[in-house]
Amino acid sequence: MDHGGPRPIGLALWETARLVLRAFNRTLAEHGGNRAVWFLFRALDRAGQPTQRELAQAIGITEATLTHHLTGLERRGLVTRYRDEQDRRVQRIQFTEEGRAAFAAMRDAATRFDARLRAALGPEGVASLMAELAALAEAVAPMDGGAQAGGAEDGWP
Repeated sequence: MDHGGPRPIGLALWETARLVLRAFNRTLAEHGGNRAVWFLFRALDRAGQPTQRELAQAIGITEATLTHHLTGLERRGLVTRYRDEQDRRVQRIQFTEEGRAAFAAMRDAATRFDARLRAALGPEGVASLMAELAALAEAVAPMDGGAQAGGAEDGWP
């Protein structure tokens, strides 16, 4: 229902983000993944062989939620969990060969997806969009406890 006046920025952002994220999820699904697996794999790739706590903190989820995801990935043969040699109470996570291959395929798909978005905007459009998104993030940061928006390293190739 149209209430007159300009379209709210927040609504336009939400609708566009939802559309882009659904398309990104479909892209990852073609390679056996989804956004949750993508963020987990990105963090695991960066951290090497982190503890479950370190990985959960890097992704911004609870350890219980991470355990749920890891159980599924372990069943699929994509990651393994093992006890830390210095502290047997601690579990560490690592890729299997199959997991590394799956991550590489998802990374390549994400790179192509990002290239498609960039091509739609062109270099000047990308620079403008990034500047505008940064300005919006800065405008709402005080309402969100001063949180900062993530950069390209937080989920894209």
